[in-house]
Amino acid sequence: MSKAQPILVVAPYSPVDSGDIPALGAAKKIASVVAALSVLGREVILVNSAHNVEMRAALKIEKIEIRPGLQIRMVTLPTYASRPFGKAINLLFARSLAREVLREVAGDGIALLWIYNGYAFESRFALEVMGKTGCPLVVELEDMPFARKRPGNLKPMLDDRYLRRALPPASLVTCVNQTIQQALGIPPGKTLLLPGLVDGKLMNTADSRQPFSGPMRTAGYFGNLSEEKGADLLLKLFESPPPGWKFLVTGTGKLAEQFFSTAKKTPELLTFIHKASDAEVTAAMLECDAIINPHRSIAEMGNGVFPFKVVEALASGRLVVSTPVPPCGINLEDCVLFFDHGIDSLRDALASAAAFYHAQQGRINSVRSEVRSRHSEFALSSEIGRKFFPIGVCS
Repeated sequence: MSKAQPILVVAPYSPVDSGDIPALGAAKKIASVVAALSVLGREVILVNSAHNVEMRAALKIEKIEIRPGLQIRMVTLPTYASRPFGKAINLLFARSLAREVLREVAGDGIALLWIYNGYAFESRFALEVMGKTGCPLVVELEDMPFARKRPGNLKPMLDDRYLRRALPPASLVTCVNQTIQQALGIPPGKTLLLPGLVDGKLMNTADSRQPFSGPMRTAGYFGNLSEEKGADLLLKLFESPPPGWKFLVTGTGKLAEQFFSTAKKTPELLTFIHKASDAEVTAAMLECDAIINPHRSIAEMGNGVFPFKVVEALASGRLVVSTPVPPCGINLEDCVLFFDHGIDSLRDALASAAAFYHAQQGRINSVRSEVRSRHSEFALSSEIGRKFFPIGVCS
């Protein structure tokens, strides 16, 4: 009997200590997808399209532990002394790279190809692999190419060009919000809402502490430390902090040094964990009474993104204090404390947070259960298994 064909995941995987610009949020979601696919009885092979190191190196295949207890094979694409040059070269040679990867790790074919975000390289690589193997394709859309303004940058145009080619032959397109889902014009049967995935460890321990049960409140932020994500708003808040609150922040990004400095000057106000592990982030979330999502206006970005950390925050049972977000398939009315992106609005939200939580606790707990059910790794495994690997069908 022949060996079951593997699942190929193509994604820019940049976890802690992978290079000078780790993308921890994306790395966590990629690991969650790999973990969900790994229970389907097939080997999952990650093709790492990130250019994590700026040095000349050939294609490499190695075993990594993408999550404690989960080892997979990872194919790292060639890298060069210049990151922009290297990514451009890999895009140019996507066809030959697809041939090489298939020859090295998938001699008998591919059962399923999953690409992260439909970037130019991922999309072109997918089209080449599909042309050679006939395998089904899943496109995981995390944001739309033109959601972020990058004047003079060709990347969004290239991403959009190749994504538009990859979408028609895709068997499934996952979308982080309903606006993207509707804008693409893809038949409903070919789309799946996937605003985020909930780590099982968070689900198993989220009841460990009752929010707003003590005199001192803790607000957390877990994500990229950039102005786009709204991390600068927190720095402004720390200049004149609201009474009765302390803060717990994890993440990496351009504003990290400012968070280091604030934590050093006022350790009683801010605890900052740079390059936190997934376990550290989970533990930190469970220490909080409220979790803040201060993202800059997503409407001004054409609703082309969705902060996936909101899903984890909802699943934790903490109060989510957030700027407006696009529809994600879950009714967030009366369970999320929304505020406009501004320092005064955030102060007002934190001042009313305890009263809001106690008034809406039942609704918050109901949404917590809904999110855990719909957006767990198990739920994703079940959906992908049902669609692509029904019982009694094997290859």
